[in-house]
Amino acid sequence: VLGLQCETTGIPGPTLTWLKDGHSLPQTDGLRLLRGGEVLRVTSAQLEDTGRYSCLANSLAGDDDKDFLVRVHVPPNIVGESTPQDLPVLQGGQVTLECKSDAVPPPTLAWLKDGKALQISARVRILSDGRYLQINQAELSDRAQYTCVASNIA
Repeated sequence: VLGLQCETTGIPGPTLTWLKDGHSLPQTDGLRLLRGGEVLRVTSAQLEDTGRYSCLANSLAGDDDKDFLVRVHVPPNIVGESTPQDLPVLQGGQVTLECKSDAVPPPTLAWLKDGKALQISARVRILSDGRYLQINQAELSDRAQYTCVASNIA
């Protein structure tokens, strides 16, 4: 639950209007105005709730506004097959494993070999910020379970 508070004073009391990204608030079950409009509550924040929220106070004495920048983070989700797969590779051959992950902010990707940190070498490379694991000139010692781990601040 996220609460944005816009406290106002004045005689007569100002009229409060809330905007999201410069437009009227969308009518959703997840957005509620409380305490005469002074509090905007976002329940169960979703990625689409990210944006600039503005509280506009209008009265005969003048106008004022307050902005709130809301960023919703989404934890990583590995996209694709999640069960271990046997991948046959010829000795001396090449294999490339791919790890796709959706997240906001984008995740950091790491690879494990049999549950331990992968040792990078001239033959074993990580490409495209961790998205690909490439093993060149495969050897018997490369036989293992490889795991992709995605993490971010969410």
